[in-house]
Amino acid sequence: MIFSKRDQLSILQVTGSEDSVDFDTIGKLLFDKPSNMLYCEKDGRLYGIISMGDVHRAKEEDRTAVKINKSFTFLHGYEYMKARKIFLENDKINALPIVDEEHRLLGDYTRWVDAFSGYEFDFLRGNKYADMIWKKYKKVAIVRPSLQSEKKEHLIEIWSHFFEEIGIDVELISKEEIMDNFEVQDMIFFSDEDEIRGLGTFYKDVLDKDFKWAQAKTLEAVGEAVGEAVGEAVLRDIIDDGVYLLTIQVKGSRDPYWKKVDKELNEKFEAIGKKRENILYKEFWKDFFEEIYSDDYAKEIASHLYTCIRDGLDLRLKDTESRYYNVKNGERLTIGQPKDYFNTIYFFGRCVAVGQRAEDAHTIESFLQEKLNVKGYKVKVVNYGNWGNRLQLLHHICSVDYKRGNIVVVYDDGREYQGIPNVNLGKVLEKNNVPSKYFIDSVNHGNHKVYKLWAEEIYKVLPKYLLAKKVDEKAKSVRVPESDIIQADINEKAF
Repeated sequence: MIFSKRDQLSILQVTGSEDSVDFDTIGKLLFDKPSNMLYCEKDGRLYGIISMGDVHRAKEEDRTAVKINKSFTFLHGYEYMKARKIFLENDKINALPIVDEEHRLLGDYTRWVDAFSGYEFDFLRGNKYADMIWKKYKKVAIVRPSLQSEKKEHLIEIWSHFFEEIGIDVELISKEEIMDNFEVQDMIFFSDEDEIRGLGTFYKDVLDKDFKWAQAKTLEAVGEAVGEAVGEAVLRDIIDDGVYLLTIQVKGSRDPYWKKVDKELNEKFEAIGKKRENILYKEFWKDFFEEIYSDDYAKEIASHLYTCIRDGLDLRLKDTESRYYNVKNGERLTIGQPKDYFNTIYFFGRCVAVGQRAEDAHTIESFLQEKLNVKGYKVKVVNYGNWGNRLQLLHHICSVDYKRGNIVVVYDDGREYQGIPNVNLGKVLEKNNVPSKYFIDSVNHGNHKVYKLWAEEIYKVLPKYLLAKKVDEKAKSVRVPESDIIQADINEKAF
């Protein structure tokens, strides 16, 4: 998460009662001061915002101007922890303006990673996974940042030396030269997300030029690409050692159900004058909790702050005790775990696995444990869900001492891998015509009834021979060397 002062932001001054800004005005600011978010001020106060998504949608709709968004999330003062919580719970919000008591703009927080320390290159040198990525490139260009800083200048210098060391031709270019270089470079690198999003939108949507997004990357994106290679290798190593692995996702289809739910979710937020985001507003409580609703109960569940602690590369849920939410040694409480058991099922991943906005008894893991107990299986279900970036997730998976025959269920933000069993939990939502009131802002963020349906679906696909089998042979320890993982404190995305 990055904090920027007011003078570092891209700001438009609005006079009168304008509701939109023309493309020429936006283009001039974007080229001079690229950013993913433009702030509109009127009479010295924050009036509205324009994101690069807003600019793109206006272009797609063939409009001559971009509408100013006057309904947006902001912070009163430097509420760092609140910003973390909002970014954690709503991946659609990338920037949070900070205002004072008179609504004057002071600065903002963005979810971007401050990756200008240079330590990433210790990882990128001599790494077998990274080597596979770099073999694709012969020539690359680095765009000089629009706003100069010592950190950025230092990073550009390190990048240049790095590319030269591994035999890649590198050229430093200005933002005016970007479009000419797509034809002659294998990849064009930008110093940060604001640069690439702002300039990409300027060329693509303002000037109507063919900005090649697939050929433009940031350093963080390089880490994600390497993470893909690391992730598949790790999961296949676990399978090869006798652990049964299942991935889960929540994916829609072309069925009218999905358009209906999306429309109704938009409408319920519009009805209370709020932007659609992962916040369980009081107006939604009765419909969301239904038969278990009480004001005190809903308030405690809806206001709970999920926090993690980090030790080096290890990221776990913070231990806590309360009526409805309990964590010990990084494991969220699963109700009904047997004292004596033959096998173990481990869950990993973010919101779906953690059981966001549900008490301990209403997570997927607790519902699945209940089902297994009723069926007479001596199997223990473990909830190792947490919030973190993908590489932290992989490190967490690798930190467990498995036995051959154990079952691992991974919610990897919708990723699926060829040859690895995958369950699309979206199908059960469609099949049962689950109402939109059971979701907060997306189908990934459901209530207790949704978690129960998902637990039933996962139970159906679990190999019953493993549930009935006593496993005691220790699996070979699967570990990703620290040199093969990008530093979590540098490349984390979910805080």
